[in-house]
Amino acid sequence: MKAIKCDLGPLLGEVGLWVLTNYSNRLKEKGKTEKRKGALIAIDIVKNYLENGLDYLSKESKYHFINKLSPKKFPDQLI
Repeated sequence: MKAIKCDLGPLLGEVGLWVLTNYSNRLKEKGKTEKRKGALIAIDIVKNYLENGLDYLSKESKYHFINKLSPKKFPDQLI
């Protein structure tokens, strides 16, 4: 857990947010709406991480509320 807290910050920080935003823009240009939805959800999760920290997302109910493609919402599908 300590390694995750130390290493995850830079990956999910401003650089990760920038990469995800650029990825989302490319998917929009290509017209791939399903993959873009996943990228937008990832952007929301990273923004939430930056504002509230990893402890906020460690609560399972909070993460699954934010993640609109979570397994709890699609139990019959692998997404």
